[in-house]
Amino acid sequence: MRIEYMFIGKTADERTPQKKDITNAFKECFDDVKSNSFTIKPKTKVYTIDYEVNSWKAEDATEKSPVYDVIIKSEVEEKAKNAELLDIINTKISTCAEFRKKYNVVITYNEMSGYYAEKIYPYFFTFESKLRCLVYKILIKMFGCKWVDETMHAEIISGMQQKLAAEEGSCNSAKLIEKALDEMTYHDLEEFLFSEKRKTEPEEFLHILESETDFQGMTKEEIIELITSNEHKSNWEKYFQDKVPITDLQEKLNELRKERNKVAHCKKFIKDDYDKTKALLEDMIKNLDLALAANAIIEPDSNTFKDFIVGFLGILFLGALVSHVSGGLSGAVKSLSEMSKTLDKIKPMYNQDGITSALKQQAEISKAYGELLKVNTSTSGISKMSEEIGAVLKNIK
Repeated sequence: MRIEYMFIGKTADERTPQKKDITNAFKECFDDVKSNSFTIKPKTKVYTIDYEVNSWKAEDATEKSPVYDVIIKSEVEEKAKNAELLDIINTKISTCAEFRKKYNVVITYNEMSGYYAEKIYPYFFTFESKLRCLVYKILIKMFGCKWVDETMHAEIISGMQQKLAAEEGSCNSAKLIEKALDEMTYHDLEEFLFSEKRKTEPEEFLHILESETDFQGMTKEEIIELITSNEHKSNWEKYFQDKVPITDLQEKLNELRKERNKVAHCKKFIKDDYDKTKALLEDMIKNLDLALAANAIIEPDSNTFKDFIVGFLGILFLGALVSHVSGGLSGAVKSLSEMSKTLDKIKPMYNQDGITSALKQQAEISKAYGELLKVNTSTSGISKMSEEIGAVLKNIK
């Protein structure tokens, strides 16, 4: 792994630049400096680092400043250690007062930053993907195919339409509904979430209020909705703030954008940048996972929910019956135990009143199974079991 620099002398020098100028300058920064190498000791182990130097005078400048093209290489086996060593070297060069008095330092090629950028990219990918996923889920759940119209300014919609048309040859409303978020840049996504907007522009809002016909034709609920819809709030405040356990998201997105730009545009991205960004992204991803879990709640009507529970428990009952036939009572008890664990797992996924009632029946169902599994598995026995289980399931509201 290597990092390349151009060191530019800060004062004109009549003499011809030489490699030994850099060798002598490195003595201000490193140990055991030789014509092609020096050593560093991060902790207890000493590492030898190779370097190469080419030099010349600036060709077209009035003052013929000395210029040095320097390549520094770390060639231990582990990439992580190479990146760590180059990070230490770069910090020493950048902060060495005596060295900086003599030279301007330009990094021209940086594999150390490439290493850390490659490592952090999957975190950015996961974070942005889950953020867009959450936005889609919440808004589509609320507005269905109207989610674009309800949450975007007209000029944003127009811009998206033009962008999609340029990329795909055309853009109808379906494409916008399906791809609007995917077409947003990181900056666009920030603007979409945090720029404040009104559903109805002030002039149109006043026109509606001044129009006696329109106003009188509206219900009380429609008037209230009209007024509240014109509060000057961002999409984040309206639809996400109470659903996502992330505080100061706008500030954090702004901070992440700066680091993301370093990665995207091949700028210097050192270990401190990586550690700080990774910690922030991991925290954000964890909170997005919580928000996605909370907003993945299935909310069918009571009949649909009852059908689900009945069918689900019926399958579990069949499993217990098969276990009894093939493995005796111990197999059935084990199957019932698994049923109990499964019900506990699905409990957080539902918030209907029906689930409360259903789960209250769990102990009763298990008790009934225990008693019924003691009967023989003749046709009459199975029929009796089915009747009894059906009676229990009918109590689910």
